[in-house]
Amino acid sequence: MGLIAVMRRALTYWRPYRVQGLLIVVAMLLQQGFNTFLALSLKLIIDTALAAGDSVLLLWILAGLAGGFIIALLANLSADYLTARVASNILNDLRLRMFSHLQRLSMDFFARAQTGNIVAHFSSDLADIDKGLTSRLADALLALIGLAVNVPLLFVLEWRLALVSMVALPLMMLGTRAFTPRASRANYQLKQAQGQLASTVHEHVRAQPVIKVFGLQASTLARFRHQLSGLARDTVRASFFTQLVGTASSLGVLLVQLVALGVGAVLALHGQVTVGALVAFISLLSSVNKDAYNLSKKVVPSLLTATGGLQRIEDLLGQRPRVVDAPGARPLPRLAREIRFTDVSFSYTGDQLHLDHVSFTIPAGETVAFVGPSGGGKSTILGLLTRFYDVAGGAVTMDGHDLQRVTQESLHAQIGIVFQDTFLFNTTMGDNIRMGKPDATDAEIAAAARAAEIHDLITSLPRGYDTPTGELGGLLSGGQRQRIAIARAILRDPAILILDEATSALDPATEAAIIATLERVAHDRTVIVVTHRLAAIHRADRIFVVDSGRVVEQGRHHELLARSGLYRELWWKQNHTAYDVSSQRAVGESSRKVAV
Repeated sequence: MGLIAVMRRALTYWRPYRVQGLLIVVAMLLQQGFNTFLALSLKLIIDTALAAGDSVLLLWILAGLAGGFIIALLANLSADYLTARVASNILNDLRLRMFSHLQRLSMDFFARAQTGNIVAHFSSDLADIDKGLTSRLADALLALIGLAVNVPLLFVLEWRLALVSMVALPLMMLGTRAFTPRASRANYQLKQAQGQLASTVHEHVRAQPVIKVFGLQASTLARFRHQLSGLARDTVRASFFTQLVGTASSLGVLLVQLVALGVGAVLALHGQVTVGALVAFISLLSSVNKDAYNLSKKVVPSLLTATGGLQRIEDLLGQRPRVVDAPGARPLPRLAREIRFTDVSFSYTGDQLHLDHVSFTIPAGETVAFVGPSGGGKSTILGLLTRFYDVAGGAVTMDGHDLQRVTQESLHAQIGIVFQDTFLFNTTMGDNIRMGKPDATDAEIAAAARAAEIHDLITSLPRGYDTPTGELGGLLSGGQRQRIAIARAILRDPAILILDEATSALDPATEAAIIATLERVAHDRTVIVVTHRLAAIHRADRIFVVDSGRVVEQGRHHELLARSGLYRELWWKQNHTAYDVSSQRAVGESSRKVAV
């Protein structure tokens, strides 16, 4: 992304605040007007007031300068305040755009994105934009106004010196033109490296139990040092090229000033310009050079630094959700008859099928379970049912309504889900339950907590429902987190209750208690369970056995055990030390100590 593209993007960010922008321009015109008046007054003071000894004229000039200073000071303060206010609003607009866009993206994006990298968009990327496209943009505007006002006045004061200065002025742009593309690429690469570093830190914070138990501190530190070395190289490269742009241009500014001073001194020596005119010209040229220097040494490097963050944010905003509501999508009525998968195929990568022509029916009101080896396709079926993903072939319907023809909001409104890794927000117990129904009353929250058998525990705590859960529910036990999640799902009053390995991380006693709770709240609901623990679902109305992307068996527990299929094999594996499927006999083998 070049400087022109950055400026265009900056102007689009400022467009909603055009009124404040106009006021800032007026304030800057007043500032530059005073600077110009100060330079021109030198000629009047030296060539007229001092030469003629006119104290009255000198007093009027000084009074005018004092009044202009006060006006310029107030204008400067006003411009600074308005710039800060608009900058804050622009950053919040970007934060809101990114956050809203993230809510619309499909699950495939989050499956491949790194959390730390996403967080970096809201921190370091926005910090660069704040510096480059808000405060520095105001500096650029002030400098451009100064150049627009003062350059013509240079010709009015002394056209020969102005012409010499303008001939040398293009030298300032050589550095900008030569090094800007490299600086832009280097800054984008640096921002990518910073995002990767943020992802590494985030990952290792979450992985501390594994790191400590397996003694990985030294190896993780070594990898982090290696990553820091790469980041250091990217930082040096980006900083060097960015500063090189400003340095080359600032040398051009200095050359212009030296040439003008030398030529002006010669003209003054031969009496072709007055001393006052030369002093005023050099003063005005200094102001021009200062504005040009600010553009080349401060504004342009800051804009180049912002290009990396801006490009990364544009990359994020350019991501498009793969799952969207179809044109004319209608609300889905509450489930009344059945959920049906008809010849459904799906692939995450497009290379191989993860579901291969799957068909089955779930009658409304039944409790069904999906079991099978890991990677067989159980969670993929849930992902299509919740429409986290769209089918590649076939159809998923509810009461005959194709899920791709109904609104996602109406579908999700019918679903309550409890995941294996129970996610709780870093807020209170009451607020976490309320997530299931944001407009729920306190009485409804308490009723859901009672149904999940967590109400008594909550009310026994000093702060009750205002008790914080900690980040990811870290202040609660596994069973407590699951019950909070169940209460959240119950509060939603879902037609479909999904349990995705909801008890797999619990001890047997807690698991049994949670299962009993779930059986009580499953009344008049369609319950879909995904689990590896077959003992937890032996009373299900229907069990689907999924393997290699296909439903290979279905039936009730006793029916599946009566067959010589995968379900019976899995059951014997989980309930016997060793097994023999053909004879259905458990084989025990006592261990022996062998002396060597």
